[in-house]
Amino acid sequence: MRIEEIKKVCFVGAGTMGCYNSLLAGIAGYEAVVYDISQEALEEVSSGQEQLGDFLVSMGIFDKESVMQGRSRIRLEADLKEAVKNADLLSESVFEKLELKRQIHCQFDELCPPETILTTNTSTYMVSEIEDVVGRGDRFAAMHFHLGTRLVDVVPGPRTSAETLDIITRFV
Repeated sequence: MRIEEIKKVCFVGAGTMGCYNSLLAGIAGYEAVVYDISQEALEEVSSGQEQLGDFLVSMGIFDKESVMQGRSRIRLEADLKEAVKNADLLSESVFEKLELKRQIHCQFDELCPPETILTTNTSTYMVSEIEDVVGRGDRFAAMHFHLGTRLVDVVPGPRTSAETLDIITRFV
C-alpha cells in the first residue's frame, strides 16, 4: 500500500541491503531506482533480488506473483543525477564506514530535490553522527531494514521534523 507523499525511492548501494530494500519498495508498489558507482554491483542486482525474492516466498512473507511485480518496478541506474531525479525518498545502504556515509549524504543533500527525504540504513552509527553534514536535517532519519523480515527501525535525528517522521513511518 503506497502513501501519497512517496512515489519514487532511490536506493544508494546495490549490495545485499540495497537489493532487499528496493525489492520491498517495489513489492509495495513504489517506483524504485537502485544506484551504485560500481557497474559490477549493479549487474548483480537481478540475481540478488531473485534469491531474496525466493527466500521471502519460502518464508511465506510474499507470494511469487507479488515478488515478480515488485521486481518489474525497479530500475538500475549508474548515472547519479538520473537516479535522484524526482526522488521523494532516498535510502542509503553503503558500507558501514562513517566518513563514507557522511560524504554520500553531503553529496545527495546537494543533488536531490529539496523535498526529498534522506535516510540511512545504518546499523552501527547514530543519526546525529551523519545528519550534521546535510542542510535538510529536518528531512533526515535512519530507516534500518532487517534482512528477511518486515521489521524496519525508524530513528529520528536531533533535527528530524515530526512531519518527516510521520511520512517515513507510514512509508514503512
